[in-house]
Amino acid sequence: MDQESAKVGQPDSQEASRDKQPPPLQDSDINPRQNHTQSQGENDNLSRKQTRGVWITAIGTAVVAIATVVVALTNVCSTTNTSREMKVQSKAMQDMADATKVQAEASQTAAKVAKNTLDLTQAADLQPGDPPIRCTTPGGGPLSLDSTVAFLIRNTGRTRAEMTEIDIRLRIPGSQEPTMTEPVTTRATIGAGDQYSSSPAILVRKTINTRQLERINNGELEYHLKGHVKYFDIFDNSHTFQLDSVYVPNTLCTFQIRCTSSRNECEDNGEKPATQF
Repeated sequence: MDQESAKVGQPDSQEASRDKQPPPLQDSDINPRQNHTQSQGENDNLSRKQTRGVWITAIGTAVVAIATVVVALTNVCSTTNTSREMKVQSKAMQDMADATKVQAEASQTAAKVAKNTLDLTQAADLQPGDPPIRCTTPGGGPLSLDSTVAFLIRNTGRTRAEMTEIDIRLRIPGSQEPTMTEPVTTRATIGAGDQYSSSPAILVRKTINTRQLERINNGELEYHLKGHVKYFDIFDNSHTFQLDSVYVPNTLCTFQIRCTSSRNECEDNGEKPATQF
């Protein structure tokens, strides 16, 4: 009985002794120097990785910075080139504008010259007729109170003249007496090469008296026929024909032309030789 108990208790002792055995040795316990060397290597590898990472980061930052500088320089160059091109284009446009202005001015000048040439060569031009003054005395003889005076104008231009006013006056210069006729407003067309006679003719007795007539025929007084005609040419330009003439004493009712003008002021010039008709 006791032996069986003893036998039965043996396995428990073996298990207890097994539990008391020390744990197996690790590699680090067997070779601690090798373990230290391995840890040092791992630390070095980690340090190298960190250093490599720092360098990569630095290089990346430097590359980005260089790229930024390059982009900035490119933008500056592009902006400079664009500004230069804009200046060149602006100058070219200004040159074109100047050339256009010069061309326009030249065209205007040419058009003006052409118009002036056309006006001078093609427009109507009123001049004294043939004869310029028609003085008629009944029965012939010198100027009398029954004489009538009219003046004739001829269109020497190449186109028609539209007459709008005619004013003819017989008068003694400096006389205080009413020796002038009233201006007549009329419209008439004078074709190229045609002649027009003032109508009605002026009756002398309506402008002077018997005593004045005697002094005129004796050369003591001057007796003038003055008048003007206003007209338009086909280019709608306004002109004024003017005439000033003086009676020649002791003639068959003859007047001398002192001054005529188609487009300028007619000034009386006593020293200018008169033309007798």
